[in-house]
Amino acid sequence: MLIGNGELFEKVKSECKSIGNVRFLGAKPFEKIPELLQAADILIAPFVWNNKKFDFWWNPLKLFEYLAAGKPIVTTGFKEVRKIAKNAALYAKPEDIKEFARLLEKLAKNKNLRQRLGKKALQIARENTWEKKASETLKIYKKVLA
Repeated sequence: MLIGNGELFEKVKSECKSIGNVRFLGAKPFEKIPELLQAADILIAPFVWNNKKFDFWWNPLKLFEYLAAGKPIVTTGFKEVRKIAKNAALYAKPEDIKEFARLLEKLAKNKNLRQRLGKKALQIARENTWEKKASETLKIYKKVLA
């Protein structure tokens, strides 16, 4: 199940035509995302970063949604991604599609591992609420502006 759209949506959809078990849902309202994530056993975030001049620097909101869903994650092992998902994910080397697929298959075959990672994901989400992050950010602003 692929949710969302973007510049590669049609290309991915075209390349997956021969696979019978892929559903393309397109863009969905934000409030529907938690329900859709709950329908999955495994969530994936195959991030790529082609800029060799800079390290991975953006903050992928998708990971926070995945953690809050309490689902295991397969993603790429960028430093910033690891800082967010910690021990609730399996990490492939960036742009190593074979390793990514191997890790996805490993999770698909191991229900206990999926459950363990899902519990860790939920714990991370509960420890890092938006309210907590907003409070930390506000403290920094107050300190800088003092």
